Amino acid sequence: MTDDFHRTLHHVAGADLRPDTAQTPGMRRVEAISGRTVGARALWMGRTQVAAGSASADHHHGASETAIYVVSGNPEFVFLADDGTERRHRPHPGDYVFVPPYVPHREENPDPDHEAVVVIARSTQEAIVVNLPSLRAPGPVTVAVYEGPRTELRPLFELADDSPAALDAYLDLGRVLVARSGDEIVGHLQVVPTDRADVAELKNMAVLESHQGRGVGRALVSGLIDLLGGEAVTTLVVATAAADVGNLRFYQRQGFRMRAIERDAFTPATGYPPDTVIDGLELRDRVWLDLPLAGTGPAR
Repeated sequence: MTDDFHRTLHHVAGADLRPDTAQTPGMRRVEAISGRTVGARALWMGRTQVAAGSASADHHHGASETAIYVVSGNPEFVFLADDGTERRHRPHPGDYVFVPPYVPHREENPDPDHEAVVVIARSTQEAIVVNLPSLRAPGPVTVAVYEGPRTELRPLFELADDSPAALDAYLDLGRVLVARSGDEIVGHLQVVPTDRADVAELKNMAVLESHQGRGVGRALVSGLIDLLGGEAVTTLVVATAAADVGNLRFYQRQGFRMRAIERDAFTPATGYPPDTVIDGLELRDRVWLDLPLAGTGPAR
């Protein structure tokens, strides 16, 4: 087995960049450094070209931090200021631009004769691109108990669980809250009972990528706490992958604290694909967290 000091360096020629990566209308991305091209665990790099006299669609890059180096041309980066008005950065060749996670923006090239070329680096191993109808955030989200068929929510459940067998076993259990933006369901949360009347488990939760980073997950957890507030539940537990740094950060921000580690919970024997990597870490162990609740009501 090769140790960390003797692994291979990779050279990716400019002529070998891959166009089969996430795209946004009005621009062209090609991939150089990624998990699939060189085995990168926490970095994506590529090149983007915006044709003369054109503009990209509005989009964001999910949880990725994005750094941009302007190679040539005169691109403009458009985003919304705090007062809701559009603002622009007009960097020159040799300048850099930083785009924080989840910030809607677009690239424009007002030059009628020359394309704009930039090099992009992202803090994830894949190119996350979420195309949007506009720069403005979706309307307010409402959270309510879901009474419809669970099969209609299965695509959302699958965002949070890679094991079809495991999902089959618990899909219809417990209760489900959904978050709606207008008529669209943009997130869900499932809570199930445990072998103790005073403990409930947050079993599955996901938010559509287009609505991540906008407080939907926080609203779902808050709605669940309100729902359980009138019951006898005094502890809410949740489990997530030890490799999923983003989920661990999210739950701790909601007040959950570490409870236990379950080794080798995510294996082919339990229905999970082998060699799965999250945030540059192998999917293997499960972390349990808990949150104390008031538990003022009767047992359900």
